[in-house]
Amino acid sequence: LLIRPYLADMTLSEIHAVMTGGFATIAGTVLGAFISFGVRHSQQNRSWCTHVDPYSGANPHLALRIDASSLISASVMAAPCALALSKLVYPEVEESKFKSKEGVK
Repeated sequence: LLIRPYLADMTLSEIHAVMTGGFATIAGTVLGAFISFGVRHSQQNRSWCTHVDPYSGANPHLALRIDASSLISASVMAAPCALALSKLVYPEVEESKFKSKEGVK
């Protein structure tokens, strides 16, 4: 919704970068949902659970032992990483209209 006025003038590389960044970051509501699913504070997360299911070999508590700060850090780090990978995969080869202040509406 915020970039709708600019879509007609964006290059394909810029559109790819916007879409990659949007898919890479976690929305605030989804991040809040992950945190509410049982993420514990880092002081309670000192050691991994040693219980292993004898039939499947899986640890049922392993997925829930992530700090909320780790999830937030991963979400913040995803944005610049998505931009870097987007520009590696789809480099800018066209002339962008947004390089100067006159191009920005």
